Amino acid sequence: MTLITAALVMMFFYAPFARTDALGGGKLATRIGEVREVRLEDGSTLILDTGTSINVDLSAEQRVVSLERGRARFRIAHDAARPFIVRFGQNEILSPGTIFDVTYGHRIAIHLLEGSADVKVHGWRSSARSERLFRLHPGEQLAFLDGQAMSPSVMSAKPTDEQWVSGVKDLDDVPISEVIAEANSYSTTQIVLADPGLGSREIFGSVHIRDIDAVAEAIAAFLEARIDRSHPGKLIITK
Repeated sequence: MTLITAALVMMFFYAPFARTDALGGGKLATRIGEVREVRLEDGSTLILDTGTSINVDLSAEQRVVSLERGRARFRIAHDAARPFIVRFGQNEILSPGTIFDVTYGHRIAIHLLEGSADVKVHGWRSSARSERLFRLHPGEQLAFLDGQAMSPSVMSAKPTDEQWVSGVKDLDDVPISEVIAEANSYSTTQIVLADPGLGSREIFGSVHIRDIDAVAEAIAAFLEARIDRSHPGKLIITK
C-alpha cells in the first residue's frame, strides 16, 4: 500500500443536488460538473451524474427511462402492476421497485444496491445476436465493455463503486491517471500531468472528486510537485 501525505485527506462540505420537479416525460440532460436529482411523477427518484442524458416515458401500462449516456442512480417506487424499465443501448433492466446504479458509455455497469432486478443483455459483442438474462441481488454488479468478446458475468461490487453520489472518493491504491480522469469528467478545467508516466503511481486516501482544484493540489502534494496555472483551462502538475 502506498502511503499518502496528509494533503490528500481533506475536509469537504456537502453541496445539495440541483433538483427537478416531478417529471412525467421528456428529455433531460446534465451539464459537465452538474449532478441533478430528478423526481418522477410515480414517486421514483433519479440522481443524474455529470454529462448524463435520459428520456422519460411514463404511461398507465409501464414506466420507461432510456439512459442515452452517462451514469444515474435509480430509486424506483414499487408498483407491481406497472413495471419500471431502464433501457440503455440494446440492453434493459426490469424491476418493480429497487435501487441501482447504471453507467452507460464505452464501459457498461449495473450495480444493485437494494432489492432485485433482471438485466437483459443483448449482443455484448458488436456482431452478436445472442441474448442473456441476469438476476442481480444486493451488492452485485454486472459490468462489461462495449463490444467485448467474452460474455459478461455477475460479481461482487466494491463499496467505492457507489461513492459518486456523495462526491467523496475513497482511494485504495488507485492509479493517479484514474483519479485525474474521473475528476476531469466533472470540470471544464482539466488536470494534466507534465510527465504522463507519473499516472501509473498509486495513491491512498479520500478526496472530493468534484473539486478539481482540491484534487490537483492533493496529487501535487503527493508527488511533491507544483501546479502550473499559466495555461487557461489547465492545471498542469509538474516536477
